[in-house]
Amino acid sequence: MTDQHDSMYHSRTHFRQTHVEMQQLDDGAFGVVYLAKKKTTDIPQTTDAPNATQNASNVVAVKYYKPNVNQGPDVTPESGLRAEIRIMKQLQQAHQHQGILPLIDSHVAGPIQWLTTPYMAGGCLEDFMMTYPSDITIPFIWHVLYSVTEGLLYMYFGIRSVDPTETTTADPSHMPTVHADFHSANLFVGPACPRHQFSNFPAIVIADFGWSRSYPPGDSSFTFLYTAAQDFCKLGNGFVERLKEMLPASGHEVAQQPGALDSWTRTFEEHNQQGWRELTKPNVLLQIMLKLRAVADQQRRIDTTRMSLEVETALTQVPALRPSGAVEVNYWAARAAERAALYAERKAAERAVDDAERAPPGLGFEQAPLEGDYVLPGLGYHAPN
Repeated sequence: MTDQHDSMYHSRTHFRQTHVEMQQLDDGAFGVVYLAKKKTTDIPQTTDAPNATQNASNVVAVKYYKPNVNQGPDVTPESGLRAEIRIMKQLQQAHQHQGILPLIDSHVAGPIQWLTTPYMAGGCLEDFMMTYPSDITIPFIWHVLYSVTEGLLYMYFGIRSVDPTETTTADPSHMPTVHADFHSANLFVGPACPRHQFSNFPAIVIADFGWSRSYPPGDSSFTFLYTAAQDFCKLGNGFVERLKEMLPASGHEVAQQPGALDSWTRTFEEHNQQGWRELTKPNVLLQIMLKLRAVADQQRRIDTTRMSLEVETALTQVPALRPSGAVEVNYWAARAAERAALYAERKAAERAVDDAERAPPGLGFEQAPLEGDYVLPGLGYHAPN
């Protein structure tokens, strides 16, 4: 508990020298995320990022490393955000892909560990689905498949072409990277990219690389392909099925039926049942991903029903830029209050044990007191007269 508080305290103190925390966005097992505003106007611009307009407003999301006793022996306080920062820098070193959440800034020095990314107003895909169920349509599902597959093609094979074909090959200089924690809460939703001229579908970007790992350039080993296949096949079991569950609530008449989606869902399921063996063969995973990307791009354009104005507006807004009252609470006072509560709880437990040991035989301490019963410290259990 102390390590966690000390790391968070030092990280937040360091970050708040140049930023003002606005409100907490997320609190996960490995990190705490806040919305923050830079105190000055010299924030770096990431012009290729889908959320570049919000960089210009000095609004960022900051993630602090939170040590967790349940992380296991392979995760140490020394690793923290280091691996995630390294992966994010590596992914955008040669190319800033629109399907990958960009890293804006970071700092790692001892207990001080934080990173900043653009603020994605749509939140994670899971929350977006629950907030705007009527905007989940078949074309939008294809858009998600297209966006995520494009991002994974870059992560796995270094493919950065805007219009790759089924004959496109992997970049031999690229370091293959697998996500290894792929689910809808790690896909973020932001304003529509300029490329999506046919619709106002939001940008879908891959985020949260805490469990990600990279392999040597050009790696096509079984280990890499097996892990990548697991990631990719979650599109079928996790994303498509979850999104299809939302369709009855949409009420939209669309130009196409879900038959093509069902076909891909069955394809994913077949690979899952086979243990992804087929996908570990050379070029098989690459070819099926290129095919899915092409099909998804075509299908999402069949029906260009625009998302509601409510969604379009929400994805371009940020909360009122006022410091959160909770953020301004004295951190050490909060620590002292927590420790006092733990101390009081421990002392109460110790007194209960002492009372039980001192109770005269046969007075019923083996049973819970009834309503109205009371205990006198040191004298054991007494029933009301």
